[in-house]
Formats: sequence, C-alpha cells, structure tokens
Amino acid sequence: SMDEAIEVFAKQAKVLADAGADLISIETMFDLNEAEAAVRGARAACNLPVVASMTFKSTKRGFFTMMGNAPADCAERLLAAGAVMVGANCGMGMAEMTEVIAAYRKATDKPLIAQANAGNPEVVGGQTVYKETAEGFAGFAPGLRAAGATAIGACCGSSPEFIRKLVAAL
Repeated sequence: SMDEAIEVFAKQAKVLADAGADLISIETMFDLNEAEAAVRGARAACNLPVVASMTFKSTKRGFFTMMGNAPADCAERLLAAGAVMVGANCGMGMAEMTEVIAAYRKATDKPLIAQANAGNPEVVGGQTVYKETAEGFAGFAPGLRAAGATAIGACCGSSPEFIRKLVAAL
C-alpha cells in the first residue's frame, strides 16, 4: 500500500539524515506513485531538502516514464508531496534531456535538476559503452540551462571530467 511504501522510505531517509546527509536525493524513478511515496516518506522522517528525479523515454506523444507518467504530472505531484526540486536523470543523452527539462519548465517555475547519460548506451564486444565525450556532453549545457535546468549533473557513462567540462561550459 502507499502507507507501507511511505513507511519504508521514511526509515531509509531517517538513516541517511542521522548519518549526516545534506539532502535526500530520490532518483531514477519510473513510477510516479513510488516516487511520491519516497518523497512523502523522506519528508515525514526528516527536515532535509528532498530532490526527486524521474527517468523518461521518448515516444511519439512526448516523454513518459515506463509507467506512462509525463513530466508535468511528475512535477505537480512530487512538488505537492514536498520535493524542493524535481527533474530527470538517466535513460537519455543531453539532447533529449533538454527536451524533458523544457516540458518540466512548462509545468513549474520551481528548481529543476537534469542528469543525463553520456549518450545512449551501446553494447560493443559484450561491454556497455557510452560514446559521448565530455566535451560533447558539456556542449549541451548552455541549452539545457536555457530550457530551465537549475542544477545540471551527469549520470551513466560519465566521469569527473564530464563535471569539469560542465562547469567550464556554464
């Protein structure tokens, strides 16, 4: 049930808060109900800021989570649940992430987080490879900020060099 999920997430958030966390980051969520439970649980357990980030895929109708949730719906419910920042991470490269953030921005004026992959993963010789370079990745940063991202990071396939290049680009 939703109440049980909130309780489980609250226990996790309390452990993190008691250990000295600066904020609670809920990310790579596919189901808005689960993400909402995580935010509500974290808010019930501590006074730390909560950031909530969903993972989307591009469809002919726009961007949706695996469970069919649109960015606007995610923004509305996660902010109402107590998140101070919402957005997207994983599942796509910077070009698509820019479109997702633009969709979020149409729905809210609150802070938005974007953490794209280093491109889309490919399997080469049995290994997962991300072909985007740090320079190419960072080249999208000004457009991502213009689309509405408040906080910009990186996800799968990235390295500290990606963050250094992001900082330089912004």
